[in-house]
Amino acid sequence: MNPERHREEIGAGAPQPARNSSDVERAPYERVAIALFDRDGSLNSRVVAICAEPGMGRRSVVEAVLRRASEQGATVYRRDFARTSPQSASRSLVRLAKCIEDKGSRAVVGICDPPSSDEASVARQATALRRMRDARASVLIALCPEARQLVEAIPECYVITASALLQRALAEGDSGAASNEALRLTRGIPCLVMAVGTGVRDSASNEMPIAFYDALGNLIGRSLRPTLSDEERRLRLALILFGEGRTEDVIRAIGGTHADLLEGLRESAPLFGVSADLSVFSCLSSVVPGALSACVRSIAPASSIYPDVAQAVLAALVERGSLARAAALALLPECRPALGAVVDRAAEFIDMGEVRLVLHSVRAAEGIPDERGERICRVASALDERGACRLPTQPGDGHHARTALELLAETRAVLWGRSFVERGDARRPDGLERRLSAHVTACSLMMRGLFSRALQVLVGAPAERGPARLSDALLTLDGELARIMVGGPPSEGADEVEKAEQFIVTHPLRGLSGYLAIGELMGALLSTDQAAEERLREAATRHERSGDALVQAVALMAGSVLDLRAGSAARAQVRSSLAEALCRGFDVDYPRRVASLLVDVARLVQGDRLEPRLLGDARDDLDEVCALVWGVGLSEDEPMLAPVPGEEPPWDALWLLRLLCSGAGELSRELVERMPARWRRAVSAAGHPPVPRRGAVVETSMPVVGLAASEERPVEIRLLGGFVLSVHGARIPDCQLERRSMKAMLEYLVLHEGYAKRYQIVEQVWPDCDYVLGFNRAYQATSALRSLVTERDKRLSLIVASRTSGEISLDMGLVGCDVARFRKAALEAVDEEDPARSLACAREAERLYAGDLYLPSEDGTGYLAAMRAELRNLYADAMVEGSAAALTLGRDRTAARLAENAVMANDVREDAVIALVRALQACGRGEEALRQRRAYETRVAHRAGPRRRASGATADVAARGEP
Repeated sequence: MNPERHREEIGAGAPQPARNSSDVERAPYERVAIALFDRDGSLNSRVVAICAEPGMGRRSVVEAVLRRASEQGATVYRRDFARTSPQSASRSLVRLAKCIEDKGSRAVVGICDPPSSDEASVARQATALRRMRDARASVLIALCPEARQLVEAIPECYVITASALLQRALAEGDSGAASNEALRLTRGIPCLVMAVGTGVRDSASNEMPIAFYDALGNLIGRSLRPTLSDEERRLRLALILFGEGRTEDVIRAIGGTHADLLEGLRESAPLFGVSADLSVFSCLSSVVPGALSACVRSIAPASSIYPDVAQAVLAALVERGSLARAAALALLPECRPALGAVVDRAAEFIDMGEVRLVLHSVRAAEGIPDERGERICRVASALDERGACRLPTQPGDGHHARTALELLAETRAVLWGRSFVERGDARRPDGLERRLSAHVTACSLMMRGLFSRALQVLVGAPAERGPARLSDALLTLDGELARIMVGGPPSEGADEVEKAEQFIVTHPLRGLSGYLAIGELMGALLSTDQAAEERLREAATRHERSGDALVQAVALMAGSVLDLRAGSAARAQVRSSLAEALCRGFDVDYPRRVASLLVDVARLVQGDRLEPRLLGDARDDLDEVCALVWGVGLSEDEPMLAPVPGEEPPWDALWLLRLLCSGAGELSRELVERMPARWRRAVSAAGHPPVPRRGAVVETSMPVVGLAASEERPVEIRLLGGFVLSVHGARIPDCQLERRSMKAMLEYLVLHEGYAKRYQIVEQVWPDCDYVLGFNRAYQATSALRSLVTERDKRLSLIVASRTSGEISLDMGLVGCDVARFRKAALEAVDEEDPARSLACAREAERLYAGDLYLPSEDGTGYLAAMRAELRNLYADAMVEGSAAALTLGRDRTAARLAENAVMANDVREDAVIALVRALQACGRGEEALRQRRAYETRVAHRAGPRRRASGATADVAARGEP
């Protein structure tokens, strides 16, 4: 029989092991036993050799076979030649052969690690093994590939390769995905499989137990054993250091090698993962992240013997962009002459978090100009030091190094209040420069209060896939901060944000920890979480002593807001004054203006009078908020020096408006009342203001005097400005209400006084369905809605559907709705003759009308659209009557605001425009009154067509002040 053919049969035809722990341990033994035992269990007189690398479980297989032979009554002989000379091994085998011949009994011989020998010793050993076989003994040899000449001297020997020793499955209890992932990371090598254990691994993060890295390091160290030839050791060392790639790159790095060595590695060493055509490889030192760093100690002895290999591999890794791997390799002492490659790409290594490696390379590498090395060291040191540091003022030598290092310096300087202009096209081809440029540009825009533009820049420069990098982490943190500032909710513990924060914390980047501090402060400041205030207090106290001026200023302003919520306006004024003084040294004026506004708010809360303020025509969003706050400080009869806020909400200052609308007592109430209706809707859409401290005044609207307070109902439905369903104050998520058209059905029932026939609901909600299908959908929606409510309170029976009567009813005694409360307040504002009460009702209607009636996607009968128009007209009626009542009471600015609401609701209503013109003239804003009058005439003329023009009677009547 051909031994090579039989060897293939043994490696490929091994039986699959059973899925339990004992069978997994015996799997390689079962494959080897095929060659030594017949099907009836009797031993064969054969010589079987296991030719594989250390760590493949050769000794365990030999012991298992000998144990089974001993159980069958055979005489067992064991010989271990691991630390024996070839001559001693030859003499021992000759004596053992003579002993077996003399006894003549059935015997099994297990030989482990015979040494690599010369031709004479190999001949003696082969002769002894044949004598044992001729004496009816079964011989099992476990040897390394470098001792293969012994096997080649015995043609009739059955050779078992490494593939027969690999594990094919894990123990019972592993999930399929976990088992496949573990086998992929270990390639079935027994020592690695044993180290991994039977726990479930996370394939996404490749989190492996520490024992795996220890076993891998031991395996790599043994694969570089001194018994190998120098040529093979150099080849193996290069494969391990490269990790993966093409074999031609390895051959080029080590100066050439023989193809037989690669073929031998493919057959006997699965650790290296050489492909069948010998063109590519994938060593286990690269499959798991951080494997090379964990195995550096095992590689060091061979690397010190062949330093040229390590240096060549380091240069090749840097050239092809494998910087993380090059960083792990650069720590070897023999790589010192090649550290110039690290210095050439210093910015990219800093981006990988290797700040200290860059510093070490600049100091250790030879041939680096002093001026260039000093600039690199300054930037790297500044990123790892808190407080003010010296940064280079001159650009570097090379274009790439100059630009990237300069951007890194600007990244650090932003935390000191420095702002930089945009650096051209953010879509430049170089990824690092593009990402850093987007970060610096976004930070500069946010320091100027242009958060929407910063978000656009960040959306246009997304993070690239690949290993964790500083630039990606900064872009992630910038995007989170910009999203919060434009009204988005903080993403508590989001994966990407958490990974970005962890990257800066775990790497020597203490100088950039200020970005984490700013994100922490603003996230807690704008959060609606109940525990956010305690986190904010702790963070503000901690960061007020920060060495970065921008972080310190933000912490002082956050502490000032906390003091306002706690009712300590004097302390808030002190903190905001300190922040204002600190911000005077910044390159931009926006932080100082925010701190100055907080000083004014603290003074107003204390009852101080503000000096007159003037604002020019060119105003930004912060100026609009300032004008609103300063207007609150004036009484109704004082002249308005600052122009009134416009109708367009200040989107970039909406975060500040949210903070001021709660926690400042009477000032917060006045702000909510005086701001335009579109502002209130924008603040409401951006999220509820933070929950102030217990005991602070939090009401943001004046109660309606004489209006009966609505009874508290367990179920609350809000339909104005959006759809919100709450049970005992807990909101039901919209994603649960989107199913089965529950929103549309519930809104129709509420507005239809809680009762409707089935066919009415089908025609309204599902107009394209026949009645049979529509009735089924109605019952399904009813059942789903009932389950959503009972999940939160099992005692509530909100909705009832009767199949017999064909009716669906809603228990309105359990439901409170803002539409009913708004209608009541608006009608009373219109019908009431007392100006004070009419004004109070109008203000209550203004508060309740957060927006137009919610209109679902399906409105088959047009009922909801008609109701929406009716409520909008009723809102305009209430605002007109409230404006007239405010003028009667001498509250001119309130009259102007209410009239603006009426015009916004219907800009072609003549009475609304008349009321607005009167109120503006009463406030001394004649030019604006004239502009509103002309705009109304233009709108009327445009809508009436070319043959009809506005008569101008409106303007004359308004000018005369006649009704």
